[in-house]
Amino acid sequence: MNNKVIINPDPFFLLNSLRSVGYSLAHAVADIIDNSISAHASKINIQFEYDKAIRIYFLDNGHGMNSEELLEAMNISSKDCEKERSSTDLGRFGIGLKIASFSQCKHLTVVSKKEKENISSYRWDLDLLKKQNQDGFFILSGYENEDKYLIDLLDSYNSGTLVIWNKIDRLEDDTLTPDKYTSIIDDVICNLRLTFHRFLEQGISISVNNEELKPWSPFFQSPNTYEFPFEELDDSVSVKCYILPSRRKISDEVALENQGIEGWEMQQGFYLYRNDRLIVPGSWLNLSYNGKRLVKKVEYQLVRIELNIRNNVDFEWNIDVKKAAAKVPNKYRSRLGLIAYQARKKGKEIYNGVNSSRKIRINLKRENLWEYKNCEYSINRNFPLVTDLMHNLCPTDKKLFNEIIKLIEDKLPVRMISTNTLEEDEEEEDEEDI
Repeated sequence: MNNKVIINPDPFFLLNSLRSVGYSLAHAVADIIDNSISAHASKINIQFEYDKAIRIYFLDNGHGMNSEELLEAMNISSKDCEKERSSTDLGRFGIGLKIASFSQCKHLTVVSKKEKENISSYRWDLDLLKKQNQDGFFILSGYENEDKYLIDLLDSYNSGTLVIWNKIDRLEDDTLTPDKYTSIIDDVICNLRLTFHRFLEQGISISVNNEELKPWSPFFQSPNTYEFPFEELDDSVSVKCYILPSRRKISDEVALENQGIEGWEMQQGFYLYRNDRLIVPGSWLNLSYNGKRLVKKVEYQLVRIELNIRNNVDFEWNIDVKKAAAKVPNKYRSRLGLIAYQARKKGKEIYNGVNSSRKIRINLKRENLWEYKNCEYSINRNFPLVTDLMHNLCPTDKKLFNEIIKLIEDKLPVRMISTNTLEEDEEEEDEEDI
């Protein structure tokens, strides 16, 4: 007979290990926003404070929690991940609030209130848990004294929730310069604008340091955007393909805004949404067509495909805890591979229409590559191949190309060319004399 043996994991060892589950700061912040949206918040503010130490807090006006509900939410695993969720719920595993927070900080405080009820507050302190691990898992009631003014902010709302990260040790080191700190916040902002762009478009307000975010949709809407028909694969999965306009049809400013965080080439592919929340931003999802795996190539950079799933197929799609990865089920792979192939084919046609030197009949011999003016040689910016290339470059590459042209012009060895030409002419005269 096998006897049941109770084992008790060390609380600090377990939670300290879970801190390294793989959250980036941007993904961790997004996980907290998920909770606010699931609580029907219409206004969410994220505040970064950096004085002697970094502190980040999140304040929303959602429906809030009473003391009992908050205590349950602060449990490491607060929900059955196999239980059916509301169709608007962005959560799944019941651990996102804690694990996302612990991935960045050691002190997590959550304060909440429901309408016409008192404020409730609990906090995790991993430093104290390490010192008193013999007591098992425990949290503290109340909040830290330095957070009192934040509680007053929440109290001004009819209902809502306040999440506070203190002791943020994963960002603080000797190399955290002001520029790097600003860059970190910018990365979070870019991720939020993309991840939650549908909610921002629906009117939910998300602010970072009191600056309201504007949505960034990967599907640039313009008269020149080529759209495939919307297609439902079944009750839970739908897809729509977009071929973005060629560079000739948009300004440099518009091209820069719509190229995305990673640039035109890297932003191609599927955009997987779960309940309108972006999970995978720009990937071919390891799909294949006719036995060939689909990979990112420059000629497919205009192709972006919207792929929507509902939260009742999370396990089927292998949605991970961070809500940052997924795997296409076998039953959809063939169809999605074909859809991707058709979109890539069209996208390549449009791209090559831009990048085929326009296939116009120009006698290049009639066009001078070099111009001579004011005793200086310069490259003719209207030379057909130069204009074609300039039209097809993104703003950053266009600037680099201009710098290269100027470098060639500045370093052109005119005297050396003249000397060599003169020597060649003299040699030809000598040969004629002979």
